[in-house]
Amino acid sequence: MNYANWEFKKFIQRLRYYHGDFKYLSVIEFQKRDAIHYYIISDYSYIGHSDIEKIWGNGFVWIRDLLKAKN
Repeated sequence: MNYANWEFKKFIQRLRYYHGDFKYLSVIEFQKRDAIHYYIISDYSYIGHSDIEKIWGNGFVWIRDLLKAKN
């Protein structure tokens, strides 16, 4: 988990470098298959999926606009 948290911290730093400062809240989910997922809510307007995936650089990224979420 320390490595995952370190990668997440680097991701936030890279986001701020490329897109400026922002506020966020994150939650970690530990799955049964030993995968770690990070859920983030932020005050960003919108950053494209491909931009986020490039900045993250560690696999799958899913983006959802809260104004359009049904649950």
